[in-house]
Amino acid sequence: MRNRLRPLRQQVEKLERALATCETGLKSIEDALADETLYQPEQKTHLNDLLSKQATARQQQQQLESELLAAMEALEEAEQQAEHYRGGDATPA
Repeated sequence: MRNRLRPLRQQVEKLERALATCETGLKSIEDALADETLYQPEQKTHLNDLLSKQATARQQQQQLESELLAAMEALEEAEQQAEHYRGGDATPA
């Protein structure tokens, strides 16, 4: 059962790292968007580029959050099953 939990834990850790990386990138974009000079007419192209990157990063963040939640739920279920087996009952929950 322990071998079954390992890939699930690794998946959760991988998604947590990916989400942290995504959130760092999103913060960097949002920090750049806070620069008042970006809203000058001559910066319009750069502004649009940053807004596009922000939208993409937010979509990625939502996708990763969804995947992480699903992975955490799968891990929790597997841990409960493992605990059930350790309790001496050999029938799956």
